[in-house]
Amino acid sequence: MKALMMVCLSVWMGLAQADTALLIFGASKHSGCDKKNEKCFFNEFNPGLGLEWSPAEYTWGRPMVRAGSYKDSFSKAAYFLMAGARREWSVGGGVKVGLGIQAGYINGSGEDNGVGLLPILSIGYRRLALEVGYVPVINDFGLERDVSVTTFSLRWDLP
Repeated sequence: MKALMMVCLSVWMGLAQADTALLIFGASKHSGCDKKNEKCFFNEFNPGLGLEWSPAEYTWGRPMVRAGSYKDSFSKAAYFLMAGARREWSVGGGVKVGLGIQAGYINGSGEDNGVGLLPILSIGYRRLALEVGYVPVINDFGLERDVSVTTFSLRWDLP
């Protein structure tokens, strides 16, 4: 019992000293399908919230773990747990641009269930950043996705 309490205390202290961010999800754009096809009528308003935890910034970038929930392309609740890394560069005056990649598990409806990979581009000012992700059409590795998806979300780095 004492060892379990020490592990919990260590994890809590690590989380308290780590950087955290609030993720605010909002929109997506589906491309590459014929609107006459019923399968092409997707929900493109995707509100939701998530949290990002990152232990530190390194010269190569920032490792991160993300979890959250949002309304998916089929208007159902989706949940995810992702891990990845991002690198940001300051371009002056508090403005930053960045690149990142995250991969993990998505529990959603329809095609949104399973392992996912999402590259990210970001542009930010001080603690707020717009993140744009892109999932291309996939017809390899036993996966079939006829539509590409561009996602738009905000990341607010907490003090």
